Amino acid sequence: MKNIDSDTITNRGICFISLLVSGAFGFFYGIRYWENGLLGLIVGLIIGISGYFIGLVIKNSFAKLFGTLAGDHAARWNTREQLEGDMNQARHFKRNEKYTKALNTVNRIIRLDPDFPDALFLKAQILWEGFQNHNAAKSNLSKIFEMIQDENETIYQWARSLSKQIDQEIEKHENKNR
Repeated sequence: MKNIDSDTITNRGICFISLLVSGAFGFFYGIRYWENGLLGLIVGLIIGISGYFIGLVIKNSFAKLFGTLAGDHAARWNTREQLEGDMNQARHFKRNEKYTKALNTVNRIIRLDPDFPDALFLKAQILWEGFQNHNAAKSNLSKIFEMIQDENETIYQWARSLSKQIDQEIEKHENKNR
């Protein structure tokens, strides 16, 4: 048996109930007033089919209303919202100094959304903190600076701060080696 989602089950239930109720209504209406049960049944089925579509409209309206009230927007999540779980996982790996796992996770995110500034920033942090790869880290920060022109954006400020930190560390290291 193939899997059936809850929306299909609900729609079939509405169809069955509306046909049953409307058919019974039409049948008894026909017996009482037209003295011909078959004509009443036909009227009831017509009402039932109409009732089915009306029921679907009502169900979808209520679902939308209650879904909005409950904050349900899972079906309308954009790519970045869907990737946020992976971002949290990559942050967790970074915090626990599992830099290779963190880098693999953030690379997968960037493959799905190459213009995701938060992912590029996290990748720069991982490359710098975990692998001391200042060139690759600065390259990711440069992509952020290209994408975001507003210096007041938080991610831009974070990227600028990390870029300065990397420059200071490089300068300190070069002065130490002189």
